[in-house]
Amino acid sequence: MTRLRVIKITIILLFALVLQPFKSKAQSGQGCYIASLSTIYINNIPLTNVFLLSGAGATNCPVGSTATTPVYIISGNSNTDCLVVASAGGTVLGNGKYRNYVTAFCPLDDYVNCIFLVLAFVVLSRFSKAELRSI
Repeated sequence: MTRLRVIKITIILLFALVLQPFKSKAQSGQGCYIASLSTIYINNIPLTNVFLLSGAGATNCPVGSTATTPVYIISGNSNTDCLVVASAGGTVLGNGKYRNYVTAFCPLDDYVNCIFLVLAFVVLSRFSKAELRSI
Protein backbone atom coordinates (compact mmCIF):
# COMPACT_ATOMS: atom_id res chain seq x y z
CA MET A 1 0.00 0.00 0.00
CA THR A 2 1.42 3.36 -0.97
CA ARG A 3 2.00 6.15 1.49
CA LEU A 4 -0.51 8.40 -0.27
CA ARG A 5 -3.20 5.73 -0.04
CA VAL A 6 -2.55 5.33 3.71
CA ILE A 7 -2.87 9.10 4.17
CA LYS A 8 -6.17 9.16 2.24
CA ILE A 9 -7.60 6.30 4.31
CA THR A 10 -6.45 7.99 7.54
CA ILE A 11 -8.14 11.25 6.57
CA ILE A 12 -11.40 9.47 5.66
CA LEU A 13 -11.40 7.58 8.97
CA LEU A 14 -10.68 10.78 10.88
CA PHE A 15 -13.61 12.58 9.28
CA ALA A 16 -15.86 9.59 10.01
CA LEU A 17 -14.79 9.75 13.66
CA VAL A 18 -15.37 13.51 13.87
CA LEU A 19 -18.81 13.32 12.29
CA GLN A 20 -19.99 10.34 14.38
CA PRO A 21 -21.71 12.46 17.11
CA PHE A 22 -23.86 14.12 14.44
CA LYS A 23 -25.02 10.83 12.94
CA SER A 24 -28.02 10.37 15.23
CA LYS A 25 -31.28 12.05 14.35
CA ALA A 26 -31.77 15.50 15.78
CA GLN A 27 -34.79 15.91 18.01
CA SER A 28 -36.80 19.06 17.62
CA GLY A 29 -39.85 20.48 19.26
CA GLN A 30 -41.20 23.29 21.35
CA GLY A 31 -40.27 24.04 24.94
CA CYS A 32 -40.51 26.64 27.68
CA TYR A 33 -37.41 28.85 27.54
CA ILE A 34 -36.38 30.88 30.58
CA ALA A 35 -33.84 33.39 29.28
CA SER A 36 -32.47 34.39 32.69
CA LEU A 37 -31.41 30.75 33.28
CA SER A 38 -30.42 30.04 29.64
CA THR A 39 -32.42 26.85 30.00
CA ILE A 40 -35.22 25.27 28.02
CA TYR A 41 -37.68 22.85 29.60
CA ILE A 42 -39.00 20.21 27.21
CA ASN A 43 -41.20 17.83 29.26
CA ASN A 44 -44.64 19.36 29.24
CA ILE A 45 -47.83 18.15 30.81
CA PRO A 46 -50.11 17.22 27.87
CA LEU A 47 -52.70 19.80 26.79
CA THR A 48 -51.28 22.50 29.09
CA ASN A 49 -48.69 25.25 28.94
CA VAL A 50 -46.95 23.74 31.98
CA PHE A 51 -43.49 22.14 31.76
CA LEU A 52 -41.77 19.95 34.35
CA LEU A 53 -38.48 20.91 35.99
CA SER A 54 -37.13 17.41 35.28
CA GLY A 55 -37.00 18.13 31.55
CA ALA A 56 -34.33 20.85 31.67
CA GLY A 57 -31.85 21.27 28.86
CA ALA A 58 -28.80 23.51 28.56
CA THR A 59 -28.53 25.93 25.65
CA ASN A 60 -24.72 25.77 25.67
CA CYS A 61 -22.21 23.00 26.25
CA PRO A 62 -21.37 22.65 29.96
CA VAL A 63 -17.79 22.13 31.12
CA GLY A 64 -16.83 18.46 30.94
CA SER A 65 -19.45 17.59 28.35
CA THR A 66 -18.90 14.65 26.01
CA ALA A 67 -19.97 13.84 22.47
CA THR A 68 -23.22 12.39 23.87
CA THR A 69 -24.15 15.47 25.93
CA PRO A 70 -27.21 17.11 24.35
CA VAL A 71 -27.39 20.86 23.86
CA TYR A 72 -30.55 22.64 22.77
CA ILE A 73 -30.36 25.23 20.01
CA ILE A 74 -33.14 27.79 20.46
CA SER A 75 -34.93 29.40 17.53
CA GLY A 76 -38.00 31.46 16.94
CA ASN A 77 -39.63 34.16 19.00
CA SER A 78 -42.91 33.85 20.81
CA ASN A 79 -44.90 35.96 23.24
CA THR A 80 -46.87 32.96 24.50
CA ASP A 81 -46.22 32.39 28.21
CA CYS A 82 -45.47 29.03 29.78
CA LEU A 83 -44.79 27.83 33.33
CA VAL A 84 -42.18 25.53 34.85
CA VAL A 85 -43.19 23.47 37.89
CA ALA A 86 -41.35 21.03 40.16
CA SER A 87 -43.94 18.27 39.59
CA ALA A 88 -47.47 17.92 38.26
CA GLY A 89 -49.64 20.15 40.43
CA GLY A 90 -46.53 21.52 42.18
CA THR A 91 -45.23 25.02 42.87
CA VAL A 92 -44.50 27.29 39.92
CA LEU A 93 -40.72 27.73 39.70
CA GLY A 94 -40.53 30.08 36.76
CA ASN A 95 -42.25 31.78 33.87
CA GLY A 96 -40.92 31.59 30.34
CA LYS A 97 -41.85 31.85 26.68
CA TYR A 98 -42.47 29.14 24.12
CA ARG A 99 -39.47 28.58 21.84
CA ASN A 100 -38.61 26.05 19.16
CA TYR A 101 -35.50 23.95 19.73
CA VAL A 102 -33.29 21.44 17.94
CA THR A 103 -31.09 19.00 19.82
CA ALA A 104 -27.38 18.88 18.93
CA PHE A 105 -24.47 17.24 20.69
CA CYS A 106 -21.28 18.60 22.32
CA PRO A 107 -18.36 19.07 21.66
CA LEU A 108 -16.70 18.92 18.32
CA ASP A 109 -13.64 20.71 19.70
CA ASP A 110 -12.37 17.50 21.36
CA TYR A 111 -11.24 16.34 17.93
CA VAL A 112 -9.33 19.48 16.93
CA ASN A 113 -6.00 18.07 18.16
CA CYS A 114 -6.43 14.99 15.98
CA ILE A 115 -7.18 17.13 12.94
CA PHE A 116 -4.03 19.22 13.51
CA LEU A 117 -1.90 16.10 13.88
CA VAL A 118 -3.18 14.63 10.62
CA LEU A 119 -2.70 17.93 8.80
CA ALA A 120 0.84 18.26 10.16
CA PHE A 121 1.60 14.70 9.05
CA VAL A 122 0.26 15.39 5.55
CA VAL A 123 2.24 18.63 5.21
CA LEU A 124 5.47 17.08 6.50
CA SER A 125 5.06 14.03 4.28
CA ARG A 126 4.96 16.32 1.23
CA PHE A 127 8.48 17.57 1.94
CA SER A 128 11.48 15.51 1.00
CA LYS A 129 14.10 14.69 3.63
CA ALA A 130 16.52 17.11 1.98
CA GLU A 131 14.05 19.98 2.22
CA LEU A 132 13.47 19.26 5.93
CA ARG A 133 17.23 19.23 6.65
CA SER A 134 17.62 22.68 5.10
CA ILE A 135 14.95 24.23 7.32
